[in-house]
Amino acid sequence: MGASRDHGTFCVSCHTTLPYALARPALRVATNDPTPTANERALIDDVTTRVRLWKETEPYYSDEGYDPKTSESRGTESVLNALVLAIYNSQDGSLSDATHMAFANMWAIQKTAGEQKGSWDWLQFDQEPWEAKDSAYYGACLAAIAAGVAPAHNSSSPEVQSNLAALRQYLKEHAASQSTINRVFLLWASTKLPGLLNSAEQQSIIQEVLHRQQADGGWRLASIAWSWKR
Repeated sequence: MGASRDHGTFCVSCHTTLPYALARPALRVATNDPTPTANERALIDDVTTRVRLWKETEPYYSDEGYDPKTSESRGTESVLNALVLAIYNSQDGSLSDATHMAFANMWAIQKTAGEQKGSWDWLQFDQEPWEAKDSAYYGACLAAIAAGVAPAHNSSSPEVQSNLAALRQYLKEHAASQSTINRVFLLWASTKLPGLLNSAEQQSIIQEVLHRQQADGGWRLASIAWSWKR
């Protein structure tokens, strides 16, 4: 299988597994079903395994034949691991040891210098909108969502303040130049992590999407993202 990885794990793909991980817990809330499905449990167990074996597992893609995919894979996975586990922890209100480890892995490889300071290396396969040249911004939005939804996450602890400050600064400084879909994820992130957008800036993104919808029959992601604030 193309998604299979070492240690019996699999790739959390941006275009299939991640949407499932984001949507399935919300669906269970809507159907009043507190028990994760077998597929959800398999996903949580897989992510937990890769977090605990972070220094032992091979990256999703290596530099061999995909240069420079090792750093891109690690950056992407660190964010996705933290996001997936934080989403599931938010269901019971407590942060697991594995989720603490996932955030530690994520913050440890956040960029600390240069124009991309505050972001992460992100997989690029020229596949829009999630694995393209501008997808590092999307990934940073996911990191902000992860930090915002994680119950009892150390977002107020001194050791992560510089990380959060760099993340907020990166998202703010690069917001104006982003594609509409990246700005929709920024809108969602702003409903989870305070200090990203003010109400006028949030409304501006919503209006941008509504204008796009009227102009070319676009999608309603902004309305969906905005609804998650409630």
